[in-house]
Amino acid sequence: MPDFLPDTFDYILTSVPASSKNTIETVSRRFDNVLSVISLLQYGKHIFLSSIGIYPHIEGRIDEDFNDQETLNPLLFLAEEKMTSLSQTIVFRLGGLFGKNRIFAKYFAGKICTTGEQPANFVHLQDVIQLVFLAFAMDFEHRLFNIVCPEHPSKKEVIVASAAKYGYELPTSFEPEQTTQKIVSSDRVIQTLEYTFLYPSPLNF
Repeated sequence: MPDFLPDTFDYILTSVPASSKNTIETVSRRFDNVLSVISLLQYGKHIFLSSIGIYPHIEGRIDEDFNDQETLNPLLFLAEEKMTSLSQTIVFRLGGLFGKNRIFAKYFAGKICTTGEQPANFVHLQDVIQLVFLAFAMDFEHRLFNIVCPEHPSKKEVIVASAAKYGYELPTSFEPEQTTQKIVSSDRVIQTLEYTFLYPSPLNF
């Protein structure tokens, strides 16, 4: 451990990607390195930022009780397994993260959009920040939370609203491909932390 780091912390927040661009061996080594550092520390609580990308593309509503491990994203599942081997660890599975310079419409300006009919499982940065502070401060039983807006308009609706608000060009066309209508539930975090989202809908980002 570097000499400049103290060995006692109230809280630790870990945000390390398990990108699909990496092999499972690379991700495994990366998180073994993270584990080796955190395991040397004394801390009160640890939050690991994961992703709802761990869930498969299925029809309908999905929550934290989904446990078909064979269908979960193997890289994200490996990362979560390693991080939850640490004591006092909470996993936040974040939806698509927006806010500040991350504006949904700009990624489709002047392009063809094929995902417009999909439900938006997004979250605003300010809500993530608020929930991190709450989770560090409160005591509760659950150790896994989906962090997603409670409202799920279509991605097309979000693009149109975002483009109008920030002055971006619309896509040249919306050409929907056959897609699943997966909605990721945030009921657990709302109920457990008694939280009201600052941005309950991506239409207001």
